[in-house]
Amino acid sequence: MKRQTLLVSLCLTLLVFCISPEIFAQDANLQAVGALSSANLYLTYISIGAVADSHSRELYSDEFASSLLTHITEITRNSISSLTQVLATEDLDEADTNYMKKAIDTLEILTEQAKSYKTYMEKNSPQYAEIYNSYKQIAWQQIVELLGLEQQNPSPETVK
Repeated sequence: MKRQTLLVSLCLTLLVFCISPEIFAQDANLQAVGALSSANLYLTYISIGAVADSHSRELYSDEFASSLLTHITEITRNSISSLTQVLATEDLDEADTNYMKKAIDTLEILTEQAKSYKTYMEKNSPQYAEIYNSYKQIAWQQIVELLGLEQQNPSPETVK
């Protein structure tokens, strides 16, 4: 009986040592993806707002602001593509899957936020300002939820 217990313990120990590096590596990779996507969400939101605020205060020309927003949109689309690939190829648990889907959705909203400010610059109409401000509020709410931030409302309007 002692021999069987010892043999089972030895097998379990070997099994843990054989599997754990891969499991730890996957956990470390998922933690890195989570940390980087969280930073990306937050910094993309801040970047779009900084461009819009600088443009609305006439610190940035239409051309410069548009160029920055185009770059932000392209980078955000690449992030969406990368996270979508992780979602499709990794065996994620329900919490990780939900986080990835929500992060992708939020990045898509941020893309729309950037595009809507570019439209506002072209049309210079209150209607388009409202669309931009709406995306801004939705994006912030989702970022607060995803990152577990203290609820703080950004200024409700960048443009009027």
